[in-house]
Amino acid sequence: KQTQKIISESEKRYRMLFESAGDAIFILEAEGKKTGKILTANKAAADMHGYTVNELLRMNIRDVDSPADAKKVSARIRRLLSGEWINEEINHRKKDGTIFPVEISAGLIELAGKKCVLAFDRDITERKKVEGEIRKSEERYRTIFENVGSIIIIADKKGKIKYFNKTAEEVLGYTREDVIGKSILKLHAAVDHDFIKRKFKDHQKLKFSTALELPFRSKSGKNIIGLMRQSAFVDSDGEECLVGIVDDITEQKKIQEALKLSEIKHKTLIQNIPGMVYRGFSDWS
Repeated sequence: KQTQKIISESEKRYRMLFESAGDAIFILEAEGKKTGKILTANKAAADMHGYTVNELLRMNIRDVDSPADAKKVSARIRRLLSGEWINEEINHRKKDGTIFPVEISAGLIELAGKKCVLAFDRDITERKKVEGEIRKSEERYRTIFENVGSIIIIADKKGKIKYFNKTAEEVLGYTREDVIGKSILKLHAAVDHDFIKRKFKDHQKLKFSTALELPFRSKSGKNIIGLMRQSAFVDSDGEECLVGIVDDITEQKKIQEALKLSEIKHKTLIQNIPGMVYRGFSDWS
């Protein structure tokens, strides 16, 4: 009687856990003609799929899988019978026909000398929705980064390049494969690297709006003057990185130099012209 009492109390505890679990729990037949038949299901499983528990007990797990995933049930059970514990995402189908994503965790157990499948299913609809929104947001920003007219370079704190946008490829002539993982100093070839390091170190202390002129050298050897704005941010890996937004001002600087030279020549010319007195037309009689 004492043993029976202990067993009864143990069963009550596990039944309470089984029924109060937030995830769907199924126990399925693993062998024989009724492979996949639902032997036991908790209330969460019933609520998740829009059935009653009694309705589920008259069904096969294929009936709650999406049509595409129902075809893979036999293959999944064979994997379980081989000793594999399965963790993957599949799609389930509700009573009203709605298809929704679930994360399943399933393995083989033995009940009363019979091999069965114990499966835990979690509705991940909201998680997939959030992941989709994050993905869309990333795609939007990637599109902006790729198509903006400025060079965008992201490097880690050691100066190793992590991101190089399309404009950077077009202006500097390097491909992403040429520079990703390489030192940013590669873009300043034939320039005093100690000077560049000092500039970066000083600039890290400044605000994002502060502009810095830096010399760049393209892959073909062309000298380029870039006006860079730089800021720090934390990427998805939790690593602090530096993002540099650079505008090619080479032509602008050439025009400025040409105007400055023209102004100097003009002043020199004026200074060398002898003094002249202009008279009114009335004095020309």
